[in-house]
Amino acid sequence: MRAKSRAIALLLTVSIAAALAGCASGPAEPKPEIRRFTLIPVASPLHVSTANKTLALPLVPALIVSSIDNRWKSARFDEKLASVRKAMGEKMTAALLKELAAQGFEVTLLENVHRPADDPDAIDYKRLPTREPVLHVTFDEVGMYAGRLSIDYQPKVNVSAQLWARPGDKAWLVSETFFFGADSSGDDDWSAPADPKYRYPDFDTLMSKSDEVAESYDVAIQALAKRVASQLRAQL
Repeated sequence: MRAKSRAIALLLTVSIAAALAGCASGPAEPKPEIRRFTLIPVASPLHVSTANKTLALPLVPALIVSSIDNRWKSARFDEKLASVRKAMGEKMTAALLKELAAQGFEVTLLENVHRPADDPDAIDYKRLPTREPVLHVTFDEVGMYAGRLSIDYQPKVNVSAQLWARPGDKAWLVSETFFFGADSSGDDDWSAPADPKYRYPDFDTLMSKSDEVAESYDVAIQALAKRVASQLRAQL
């Protein structure tokens, strides 16, 4: 009888705890419907790089040689693509304005954004000259990448997008990462594969085709801007 009483008491305790937890969490608050916000001008990436993971054997000396080789090639590649890299922020900003307008958003481009020269995306949002929702899109990685399962270099352009209801808020309304080329997982809402014509079997070929590489980055910018705008429309 006592065992039965203890079992009933335990069941009641668990039920009450579950009910209290449900009351505490409550239903998720719906996101506000936002059709107007400001856009921070996109900063160009500070560098572009190359990496060839197929060169690295599972031995310490080989890994060291591969790392030195990748750094040397990245420096040469970054120097050759300097003008292309410096134009990417402006191109992405223009593409976003176009795609966001196509999705029905009214977007204002922020001017006079204070940003450190050595880290232009380290922005103090509380100092922004607006109290409207603000969108910040950043380049995470830009370069040409050959993975362990492929000998070919292919474009790698990854961007992140965060939308805040108000500058300085602790939590964002939308936060997503988008991938083009090497890190993509097929053609979907967050991912866009690169055309196979932008694959290069070795570094010398890659360097000799720098105009094509620049073209692949233009394609990446358009594809990623379209996906950023589409996801904002789907989530707001």
